[in-house]
Amino acid sequence: MNFVTHTGLASALRAVLGVKDSRRFVHEWEIVFRALTHQARLQGAGDFARDVTQAAAIRIMRARTPFEGTEDGRAFKYLGTLVWRVYMDMVDRTRRRDPMDSIVLPGGDDDRDPIDRVPAPD
Repeated sequence: MNFVTHTGLASALRAVLGVKDSRRFVHEWEIVFRALTHQARLQGAGDFARDVTQAAAIRIMRARTPFEGTEDGRAFKYLGTLVWRVYMDMVDRTRRRDPMDSIVLPGGDDDRDPIDRVPAPD
């Protein structure tokens, strides 16, 4: 099996995780962003790949717990988990806006009443 390695990913991730002023870490962000893009493609994000990558980068900036791993493979797996969670959040959010959900579920956001409420027979 052919794995793409991201050299220096673990140290770059440790450097940028939770950093508010990221202008000093341009090289590190390039490494992390490249790995995030790779993970988004591996996860099959398709049309959402760019959005998933950007949302994951924002979560990295907002992180409170540091990444303590020293291996690039572990950092790549960490980013894979992060990308998967962001992707699932986006899919859930997109699915919640599905117009068919408001028809099937009572009390949806739809203004119209798709089903007239009929009392159950005794």
